[in-house]
Amino acid sequence: MSAYVVERRQDSGDAVYILRERISGTRAEVIPAIGAQCARFAWCAGGHTVDILKAPPTLDALREEPVQYGIPVLFPFPNRIAHGRFAFNGRTVELPITEPERGHAIHGLVLDRPWTVADFGTEDDSAYIVCTFDWHDHPEVHVFPYPFALEYTIRLTADGLHTRFRATNTGDGLLPMGFGLHPWFPVPLVTGGDPQTCRIEAPVTHMRELDDLIPTGRLFEPEAERDLRRGVQLGRLFFDHAFTGIEAADYWDAVYTDTHAGLQVVVRSRANLTDLVVYTPPDHSAVCLEPYSCATDAFNLEARGIAAGMVRLAPGDSWSTAVDILVRTAAGT
Repeated sequence: MSAYVVERRQDSGDAVYILRERISGTRAEVIPAIGAQCARFAWCAGGHTVDILKAPPTLDALREEPVQYGIPVLFPFPNRIAHGRFAFNGRTVELPITEPERGHAIHGLVLDRPWTVADFGTEDDSAYIVCTFDWHDHPEVHVFPYPFALEYTIRLTADGLHTRFRATNTGDGLLPMGFGLHPWFPVPLVTGGDPQTCRIEAPVTHMRELDDLIPTGRLFEPEAERDLRRGVQLGRLFFDHAFTGIEAADYWDAVYTDTHAGLQVVVRSRANLTDLVVYTPPDHSAVCLEPYSCATDAFNLEARGIAAGMVRLAPGDSWSTAVDILVRTAAGT
């Protein structure tokens, strides 16, 4: 018998799939009807349970603000498209303005849509769920006039969560695309902790200059207080910054360490995810380490001749990536 189990329950009409390790109780909760959102990841060890992700207090709260919890999936673009408008292959596309305070489109089109459960189950060393999304089944996303099909797998193992993502062009022309994940981590990780004992680090060499949170195309080296290569203490430090210049052969790690909790959370991304956005909300209660395949507003940057990581996917072709969220004991604790 597997050491893992997949359980299913209903919450206000929506199915919640619980991937759980039988002995420790470590579990991940996935809500396919709300963007295939992994809304909770509870790590159990030594008789203690730690919420690694910022979990919604209720499923209604997640429905109301799906980008504020768990791990939202960002596709066909991460972050913002300036003024909700871009041109590609001679066609101008107008997207819904989903950030009205700035007048931009933000975070793609699938994070709050229902996905389909294609498979779930257990193996000797894991529990998993596979969710799919087909552009053709969702007329509301046809404002983005490039058909696609998505497959997203979330797997729970002894060392954390492992996600795999694949996008396929199901149209007859080029598909412009970008992908990102938006995981939320509580700061601090445990009640009674201190944000001053929380640090983040990542192998990023440059920051993107932003104007109203839209990249200008210019890169610069980070100032000392936000130089993630050296590691920075969170405390009350504010982030809404875009980083790039990652050099990795296979994978690279963004690391969040809470020495009071004695834990380290590693966001391990495949090398084709070339950008990292770091965000802290105004109350500094969380930190988001967001791996992206491209820059914010990549479609418009590329139209200006600025390389920004936009993928141009040919008909029938697929693009895939991987992001793991690993939990380990912090050194020195």
